[in-house]
Amino acid sequence: SELSYYEPRAAAMCIEALLAMVPETKYHPHTSYELFQIFKDCANLGAKEREFLLSHNLIYTICSLLYGEDNFHTSTQHTNNRGLGGSGNNDSKDVSAGGGARYDRNTTDVMLQICSSLIRSCDMGQTSSAYMAPPGHQNPTQHFQLPQKDSCHFFHKPFFSQLIRCGINLDAVCEILTHCCWQSKTVSTNFSELLIGNLKDIAVTRDYGNHVAMVNNLNVLQSLLQIRDNYTEGRINQTLDRFLVFVKATKEYRNTCERNIRWVVGMVAANDVVRTWFNKHMPEFQEICEMYRWKLSK
Repeated sequence: SELSYYEPRAAAMCIEALLAMVPETKYHPHTSYELFQIFKDCANLGAKEREFLLSHNLIYTICSLLYGEDNFHTSTQHTNNRGLGGSGNNDSKDVSAGGGARYDRNTTDVMLQICSSLIRSCDMGQTSSAYMAPPGHQNPTQHFQLPQKDSCHFFHKPFFSQLIRCGINLDAVCEILTHCCWQSKTVSTNFSELLIGNLKDIAVTRDYGNHVAMVNNLNVLQSLLQIRDNYTEGRINQTLDRFLVFVKATKEYRNTCERNIRWVVGMVAANDVVRTWFNKHMPEFQEICEMYRWKLSK
């Protein structure tokens, strides 16, 4: 009917009008929650809606708002150390992932959930029909490509590191991590190197005031080790080998060392692959523990 023809176009025009308002939210970050909630609900409607939002580079815009567009074009690879809202406090009301606008935590959580939903709608190469789709794939029967602009901004190392450091919706970050690392040794290696590099930066700068940042990176790293695909064992062994190098390099920092060893030991009971790896490297951990007269039970 004539009505059914105009209804979809009217809805698209409405969403387009709302999308045009998104860049302006940087001037009103505390009153933007409802607007982003609309896009989250839209993305949850179905594949066509997600494809529509992808075509408008909504991920790119969200990243620019959170981090500040100028920061994506600087040569430095060092992340902002201000922490949450400049305080490093995980309970901070306002959140900025760098030099961007300071949205409240509810709004940034929704913004990251939108990014997660849209990214998990796209194929990552290794998520093609050659393998079973990742567990969180939004539309495994349809093959969308993540726009280059969106990919370059979201996976920009300083920005992605700052998302984790600030703890901006880590559940959504872990969903994205699972999707991207699924069945891929190369991508898994890239992310494990990034996360362990973040941990090293926090440790060697003696940034003990940002305990939250350390825990956030460890939690995301643990989610990487919980991916269950054809590369599970290789991913765990490779990541923990790299993590052990980090533990040895930072063993003189007592608090960091204790936290790292407890993190590994905490996974032993629940993960057979981790247990096998840990038993193999037990003497190396015992040697480190002896420095502080800690007892490491077998």
